[in-house]
Amino acid sequence: MNDAAYVDWVDELTRWAVGHSDVVGLVAVGSTAGTDHLPDEFSDHDMFVVTRRGAAAALRGDLGWLPHADRIVMIHAETEHGRGVVYDDGHLVEMAVFDDDEIGLVKLNAYRVLVDLADLEARLALIAERTAAGAAADDPDGSYRFHTFVEQLVVGLNRCARGEVLSANHRIRGDATTALIGLLGEFVPSEHRAHRDNLDPHRRFEQAHPDLAARIAAALESPVPVVATRLLTIAEEQLAGRLAAATRAAFDAVRSVVVTTTGGAHPAESSTPNQRRK
Repeated sequence: MNDAAYVDWVDELTRWAVGHSDVVGLVAVGSTAGTDHLPDEFSDHDMFVVTRRGAAAALRGDLGWLPHADRIVMIHAETEHGRGVVYDDGHLVEMAVFDDDEIGLVKLNAYRVLVDLADLEARLALIAERTAAGAAADDPDGSYRFHTFVEQLVVGLNRCARGEVLSANHRIRGDATTALIGLLGEFVPSEHRAHRDNLDPHRRFEQAHPDLAARIAAALESPVPVVATRLLTIAEEQLAGRLAAATRAAFDAVRSVVVTTTGGAHPAESSTPNQRRK
């Protein structure tokens, strides 16, 4: 969606919100807010609608009030309050509709209040502070994510060796990579740290850590044992000495699994699992 159409969509929704008697707030979130990062041609729309008590369910049940509603081809009820809306050109709107007394349920980082009849500015500022504090408190020393990283590599390597390649890919390219990216984003210094997203570690990691992002992306193009080995190397280079949990013993243990599951072959040369291992 080009810039003009993107802004026009928000403006049309804002006019609707101002004119609807049950709506007390409209909030642009994520890149739609345009605070930390401006939307571009690849951005979707992310919005919160806040209503008077008891009115939200009806608006969630009939989204005919959205701009260009006649072009909607799919509505996905992602959560009780959230809806994913796809238009006929593939444009995505991710939105949630809350009663005024439900707004405390949200997690929030970047946002911009477009309509406010319910003291949303002050309330959302507190929610954003709480979200940031909660994200930092979930795993303050990184040990949980590091242990997850190691465990998922071990499980994935063993499943690959057994021939369960789909499961191995999920564990290593998915769970282990997510844990690693989260750790790198939080614990490795960067001149572009402001790009970090505390709700989704994948978001804008390329801007915060371009060199590490390129290495991870290249690793993910490799066979499963090579992916595991290269991710492990990155983790050891970047996290040993920064995380107490990132011990030499843990790294050596995973390398032992690499050797065992590839039949002793160097992982860079191993493109298929050892099917004899059961």
